[in-house]
Amino acid sequence: MPKVRVEQPARRVVRDPIALRRRLLDEAERLFFAHGYDRTSIEDVLIAANSSKGAFYHHFPSKEALLEALADRLAEQSMTQATAVLEDPSLGAIGQLTAFLTGSRRLKLAAAPLVRRTLPVIFRPENAALRQRVTEATISRVAPVLAVILERGWREGKFDTTDPLGTAELLLHMGTAVHGTIARAIAVADNGSLAEAVDILQQRLQLLEQAFSRVLGLPHGTISLAEPGFVDALLRAEAPARSAKSSTLGADQRR
Repeated sequence: MPKVRVEQPARRVVRDPIALRRRLLDEAERLFFAHGYDRTSIEDVLIAANSSKGAFYHHFPSKEALLEALADRLAEQSMTQATAVLEDPSLGAIGQLTAFLTGSRRLKLAAAPLVRRTLPVIFRPENAALRQRVTEATISRVAPVLAVILERGWREGKFDTTDPLGTAELLLHMGTAVHGTIARAIAVADNGSLAEAVDILQQRLQLLEQAFSRVLGLPHGTISLAEPGFVDALLRAEAPARSAKSSTLGADQRR
């Protein structure tokens, strides 16, 4: 008798749930920054991540939950940078504070090109929801790390604070103001007024340094929020390619 041929069922591709979740977050981050949270649909994320609705809702019950998860991931990255400061035994409390502020606020000289590319995107009006969630999540995660530094400084007699965590939250909220000023200074520099842009940013950083010093009871000039040369490097860095902006506008027009 001839042998009966049995059709093999199609193989089902099983995707690693952890890898899929990371892929969804990666694509959501890219799309949110490119088009804005409100202009990006769940369907957009599904298509970009090559995912099904069922798989998406297994990880995120809603678009808002996706935003929260993305904000938590970005905040976790900031916390990792901040925590590294505590692992350096050679730094005193003031040294740790300076390293924390320049590192966690990304005001290091080497970071200038990255800040130049990302901040104008983050501060687009359409990214207000994402920016607010990331700020809230970052402060919630990072404040306890800063509080450890402030408590150490208080014990060393360096900082005048009896509420390290409350002071940490206050300083972090104050620090968020500098990002908006960076974005404004970049816009001024892009319009050809480099000297004016440098003045805008340097004055705001100096004002913030003075405010931080007063809150902590430190002499003026003790705290530095940016590495030397950061402002000039930031404002002289290459502006984002116009083609990227054009492609974003084209994508919006196709929706």
